[in-house]
Amino acid sequence: MARRRAAREARERLGEARWEAFQAASRKRYAGSAARRVPPPLARLLARGKTPGRVLLLRLSGLWAPELEMSLGSAPGPALPLSAYVRAGPDPAAQPRALFDQACYLKSAPALAGSRWPPLAHYLVVGDSHGLSPHPLFDLSAYRARHGAEMSAGRLTALEHFIFQGAAAGTDPHPLFRVRDYVAQSDELAETGENPLLHYLRRGWREGLEPHPLFAGAWYLERYPHAQAAGIAPLLHYLTEGAADGLDPHPLFDVAAYRRQRHSGAGDALLDYLAGGARAKVSPNPHFSPAYYLEEAVDRPQAAANPLQHYLTLGSFEGLWPSPDFDEAAYFAAYPDAAESGLSALEHWVRSRAARPARGASVGREVSAEALFADLRRAADPDPAAYDTAAYEALRQPRAGGTPRPPVKVVAFRHSRSPDWSAVVRALPNFRGHLQPRLPADGSVDPADPKVLRRDTELAARYGLAGFCHEVASAAAVTAVTATDFPFCLAWSGPVAAPAVLAALASDPALKLDGRPILVLPPRADVAAWRAAGDLFLVQRGGAAAAGFDARLPDLAPPRAPEGPPGPVINPDFRGLVHDHRALMAERMAAALAQDELPLVAAAHDTTPRAQDTPVVWHGASPGALQAWLEHALDLAAARAPDRRLVFLHAWNDWESGAALSPDRRFGHGWLEAVANAADADLLTPAAEATR
Repeated sequence: MARRRAAREARERLGEARWEAFQAASRKRYAGSAARRVPPPLARLLARGKTPGRVLLLRLSGLWAPELEMSLGSAPGPALPLSAYVRAGPDPAAQPRALFDQACYLKSAPALAGSRWPPLAHYLVVGDSHGLSPHPLFDLSAYRARHGAEMSAGRLTALEHFIFQGAAAGTDPHPLFRVRDYVAQSDELAETGENPLLHYLRRGWREGLEPHPLFAGAWYLERYPHAQAAGIAPLLHYLTEGAADGLDPHPLFDVAAYRRQRHSGAGDALLDYLAGGARAKVSPNPHFSPAYYLEEAVDRPQAAANPLQHYLTLGSFEGLWPSPDFDEAAYFAAYPDAAESGLSALEHWVRSRAARPARGASVGREVSAEALFADLRRAADPDPAAYDTAAYEALRQPRAGGTPRPPVKVVAFRHSRSPDWSAVVRALPNFRGHLQPRLPADGSVDPADPKVLRRDTELAARYGLAGFCHEVASAAAVTAVTATDFPFCLAWSGPVAAPAVLAALASDPALKLDGRPILVLPPRADVAAWRAAGDLFLVQRGGAAAAGFDARLPDLAPPRAPEGPPGPVINPDFRGLVHDHRALMAERMAAALAQDELPLVAAAHDTTPRAQDTPVVWHGASPGALQAWLEHALDLAAARAPDRRLVFLHAWNDWESGAALSPDRRFGHGWLEAVANAADADLLTPAAEATR
């Protein structure tokens, strides 16, 4: 993403330089044109002078471009020399050498039929003041509304004002033609100062220059061969024919889907979107959610004016997602060529029909009620071809029978004391996409409360956990957390050989390995004292292997080089370490597990509540990632002796470090669903594959 942002910024700087050069060149090119034009009284007199007068009128107007050889209007073909054009009169096939569409003008001025008026001369003398537009790509009424005073002061028509002055000032002739954006694409325009609209109609569209972020001309011609065969600029074809026929102007603008939402089957859908649909958060594409996108771009007020345009020109380069289920960064990671294309990930996907990268649940995204119900209202995808058909068909086939793996117990660490809830609630995101604050679905509860403990044990049992490993440091805590029949072991950090610990571990619900109750201890614990106190299965928690333990758990976060934030940093004081959770997970899964090690899987890790400016963050943790890691750990444990088949999970309720299987406000029961799915995954594996 950093390279994409840098490339966009470089293009912006180049575009600004081109624009400044164009302004100077344009003013030089058209200097004095307004002063040399024929005053209106003389123009009317010349218009009455029939052919000679009208030839002189057009020659002095500054609009006639003798170097043009082809029509710039909707009827392709050679453009006539000046005298021949004037003699042809109101002939739709007679094309002038000017920024003028003869055929379209005559449709709006039917009274010219049978006269000898050359339509361009008629526009200069009569048509402009009567609101007759000279070209489909020139919105006369809108232009006059913005520049009427200047036009009156200079006694100019709207087209003259645009060519002589307006283009250099950055005035757009039409909502779908953005002068500055167009100029930013061309060194030639920066050098010559030629009018951008005239350049586009003359040759720019053939060179792949685009008039607007929401109109993809090259794609339009490729998608609609009859438009390419018309031989005119794609935007001109769209405005004169394509819009009425319901043709899509851009890969991410689905006209049919848009019209269904606006309850209209006619008119130009794209112009309607620009005029009001965008601000009304109408979705232009089933795969783009304006409501969700605007929640992501809440600190960018300009996005509200046109969410799709903001996404295409800015948001995509900052890693913003177009919808809750489309990960911009993950797509570019899966398709590096797409990152170099300059397209957004969603547009590249729609154009190429590439398979979306495999992923689990959404990473770092909060469910938005507004976005959710906006999606449900649409509730249709008119483009099944956009999906990986082979994979979809495979899902429809009956699953082959699987061979269940041997039973493996999954035990989650559970804190017995309340976290610093004020710190948990105050945590803020440090960078774009940072999943903070992470809040419990049931509010700030006390883990030692019997009602909370009972609810937790019921939830854990429902989702297949074999027990809790309670983190305790006092006799009172041991008594409180072992008051149920739910299986447990203890992670003790209090005095050596505490009687309460020994009594609890002697009870029936205590989990055992090798027939001995499990006790998890820190690396520097007095192992000899515990050995003397009872026949226990002692597990070392982290650190270098120490003598006397029966087994050990690996370090939760081993030292490694952090990847850094995936998006722009929001907190100016941020100095934390950001690791890619999925990369870290892959490293842990690839590492061999020592014979004395028990598998340890971490749901997530983010210490922002403890240290806002200097946390350690595993960015990208999700229920989907947890499921993949846990499936791997279960397979490892299943290969061991029956009395050693145990996997530890961190953690049930470690809210201060961002690791909590307990339901939260973002994912709900998603973490627990991941645990249950991982346990059942072996049932979906064909027998032949399971035995490899």
